[in-house]
Amino acid sequence: MQLFVRLWQSLLNPRPTAGDRQFALALSLGFAALYGCLGLRQAFRGAYIIADDGRHHLFWMQRFLDPDLLPQDLITDYFQSLAPWGYLHFYKLFALGGVSPFLLSKILPLVLALSLTPFCFRLALQLYPLPLGGFFSCLLLNQSLWLASDLASATPRAFIYPFFLPFLCALNQTSLWGCAITIALQSLFYPPLSLVYLGLLTLNLGQWRGWRWRLKPLGKAHRLWGVSTIVALVCLVPYAAPNPYGPTITGAEARLLPDFLEGGRSVFFHANPLVYWFTGQDSGLLETSMKEPITLILGLAIPLVALGWRSSSGLWQQLLPPKRLFADLGLTALGLFVLAHLTLFRLYSPNRYTQHTFGLLLVLGAAIVLAQGCRLLSQLWIHPSSQPLGLRGWLQRGLGFLALGAIALGTVFYPCTLTSFIEPEYIQGQQPQLYQFLAQQPKDIQVAALIPEADNINTFSGRSVLASWEQTRPYHVGYHRQIQQRVTALMAAQYTADPAVLLQVVQTYGIDVWLLDNSSFDPAAMAQNRWFQQFPTALDQALAHLHTATPVLQQLQGSCQVLTEGEVVVVDLACGRSYLQSPIAGRNTLKPPDLYPKVGRSRG
Repeated sequence: MQLFVRLWQSLLNPRPTAGDRQFALALSLGFAALYGCLGLRQAFRGAYIIADDGRHHLFWMQRFLDPDLLPQDLITDYFQSLAPWGYLHFYKLFALGGVSPFLLSKILPLVLALSLTPFCFRLALQLYPLPLGGFFSCLLLNQSLWLASDLASATPRAFIYPFFLPFLCALNQTSLWGCAITIALQSLFYPPLSLVYLGLLTLNLGQWRGWRWRLKPLGKAHRLWGVSTIVALVCLVPYAAPNPYGPTITGAEARLLPDFLEGGRSVFFHANPLVYWFTGQDSGLLETSMKEPITLILGLAIPLVALGWRSSSGLWQQLLPPKRLFADLGLTALGLFVLAHLTLFRLYSPNRYTQHTFGLLLVLGAAIVLAQGCRLLSQLWIHPSSQPLGLRGWLQRGLGFLALGAIALGTVFYPCTLTSFIEPEYIQGQQPQLYQFLAQQPKDIQVAALIPEADNINTFSGRSVLASWEQTRPYHVGYHRQIQQRVTALMAAQYTADPAVLLQVVQTYGIDVWLLDNSSFDPAAMAQNRWFQQFPTALDQALAHLHTATPVLQQLQGSCQVLTEGEVVVVDLACGRSYLQSPIAGRNTLKPPDLYPKVGRSRG
């Protein structure tokens, strides 16, 4: 018991020794490692597992190990063109050593969690002296990261906090090299947040006098701003070049696209203004930053402390001078959020500037409030009164101990009650035979599909798919226009009863196999298909065809299928070529599917 009391007192020491800090940091790293290992268990629980966003940012990296994969593929080339320079070359460096990008992406979240935790601890102590505050900051941040998918995705977003936290520590210490290096790394891995860095550096040129901000005399803050700005601009130059699949869509154009409206692939414009401005995906001020863990809501007490509670509690006075971070970071994020809305979508999604910054402020604020509460309760429990304790004294001490235990245990174990904790958005392919079959085909094979499984084809089989719902992104006009053309062509070909129409689409896009499932020719399922609903004219035509004649592909499905797994059927178009080119030929003239162990070529 005495050992426990001494350890607890070390966490509450307002003038912590090196040993006090090391003990609190070790606890923080222990929980970071625990959560990371639980995440590893999810990543390696089976075959064909990848983070949801990996189907955007990782699938094309198979080219690092085999440059012949996915040749001249629109989707692959597009997403590769979006990759930040540092992120791309980071994975490429490991691939040169034979490390698969998919394997690296599963291990990386644990490494990143362990690397960001010491900087979170250090930042918290720069704001509030108790080691317990540093521990709570690390605990809450790691919990929030593993309740979301950013860190586990190992995509550019996973590198935000490993660079953002060191930058804030360096800024508080006015470290020239620290700020310059971290802003360079952030620009190379996740460029949007480098604008937040520049905003903080700009506000750091002045100082707050009450509610007024005044410029500082020329000095270190100005050198810090100048050098960091030059470094950021140099690193951001590559992103100034126009995207080959551009231009970027404007806000006015986006309002006319079903993709950006409710029910669309990239819903942005919500009918409810409260949802649009506060909680909407990509558009909302808060979005995911305040969802979980619920203990983050305690962070809202910090502005209340600053505005009025400080005179009675003294908590605001206990915070160290870098507490101006709360105001600077909040103003910077809010300013960029407004600017991004005014210039849609030139600065990407407005939420990117508030989601992580506000989330970090809530983590720090909640940790400080929790630590201060534990400190006050500990005074009732640990420090004995000089007078003998009566019934009231023992009751007060007992209630203090119970409250303290409830706070500590609740903060640590509360996330374990959530089904989403350490359940990142990993996608597990459900058709292993399909992926293996396609992976055995020529590397330049072209797959056509209008079913959900199309989302996984290029990721798990390394073969090109003509279009997929998951990889339909409307932000660049050139890319989106080509995807739209492909989808409308596929819908026309899949539901036509005219072999000439199907043959024209097959030859135009060089399609080798076509994937169907049990709902492909079900009118009710087609009408409810979110992807099809983006193309109302094509959908109406497809439904009309179904009511008048049997589509050609539906006829070929029985005779030319080379693989059936679950609900998915693979139709070999080389098998049906004779039927497509000679409409008078009957289905009986087709060769049996067992003559096609590998899909033939339909080009030429």
